[in-house]
Amino acid sequence: MRIDQNLSRKQLPLQFNKMLSFIDTFNIKPGITIFLIIFLDTALLPLLYPRVHIIWIITMPLICFIHIWALRILFKNPYTVQFEAILFTGFLGTVASIIHLVTFLKMSYYDLNIGATYFYVTSVTIYTLIVVLLVIYYIKSYSNIRDNKRKAGKNVVKYSSLIVIAPALGYVIAQIVISKSENLTNIMMLAVFAFFSIINAYLAVKFIYKYFFMKKNKHLIHLQEPTKKIKKEFQEKGIVIK
Repeated sequence: MRIDQNLSRKQLPLQFNKMLSFIDTFNIKPGITIFLIIFLDTALLPLLYPRVHIIWIITMPLICFIHIWALRILFKNPYTVQFEAILFTGFLGTVASIIHLVTFLKMSYYDLNIGATYFYVTSVTIYTLIVVLLVIYYIKSYSNIRDNKRKAGKNVVKYSSLIVIAPALGYVIAQIVISKSENLTNIMMLAVFAFFSIINAYLAVKFIYKYFFMKKNKHLIHLQEPTKKIKKEFQEKGIVIK
């Protein structure tokens, strides 16, 4: 994970440079707001209603935590939360992925009356396998610069195929198990929640890895700095950029 300190950013592959770059400061607040609404809040209604006590106990602390954290960042100066925004995005992806997975399982049981144990075991196993593969992909991709130049393209194709196939596979399993059901809307919703669970898992792994990768290679990162005019305004307000 740590890059040779004798290397400069210009000597690194494009993929490494992207991994060492911050989110644009002007995109932090709108990005967090859109991400929170589209990738998390859209799943809350079918998750929380009708109410299932055990699901509320598991998910409400996560939902409250990530919303409070989002509010903190939204009220902070974007130049002061550049590292934090990356870590937050990773945790938001984690929470959103879990929420969509739980919603998928809840709808399967309560709305479609799927009682087959192997359906739930298979679904969770596929999800876990995808997360593990994503972690392995990022570790391998950024562990060796030379190998990255040679194999990055092949790895992207290989793992991207798995990510794309997995939701489809889950959908096929759902189709087989509930073949006698006529509730097509709920079936399609299952496919949507499965898809978003995987997409959010990908974002979670990517940004959490990105955060630690940048922390390990601080000598290669460059904080985005405001213009002289904005910096002067910050100084007058007593704002320190870290």
